[in-house]
Amino acid sequence: MAINITRSTIDEGLEQIIKALEPFALQHPRAEIDLYRHGKYRVRLRIVDLVFSRMTKSDRYLLIKPCLDSIDEEVLSDMIVIVMITPQERSESFSSMESDDPVPAYN
Repeated sequence: MAINITRSTIDEGLEQIIKALEPFALQHPRAEIDLYRHGKYRVRLRIVDLVFSRMTKSDRYLLIKPCLDSIDEEVLSDMIVIVMITPQERSESFSSMESDDPVPAYN
């Protein structure tokens, strides 16, 4: 299980998100989960996993929704990007590329 914090330090909100995502990470040990704060009020989450193959965007969201439901609304409101893709979609997804090389944050 690995939840990677990239490009930011861990704060109270990120800790809450990490704790909420731990059940998904345990059930999907090959998933790559990247999380970072991009500015004061913006958090980006990317999950790359084969489990998303042949799933609609709605079904992908429903798969992680139980984890997100445990996050405080104030923290959840900071999550501006949630990308759920397969490894094959990684190079095709603009949002995924943004996680690899983000534009500078503004506050």
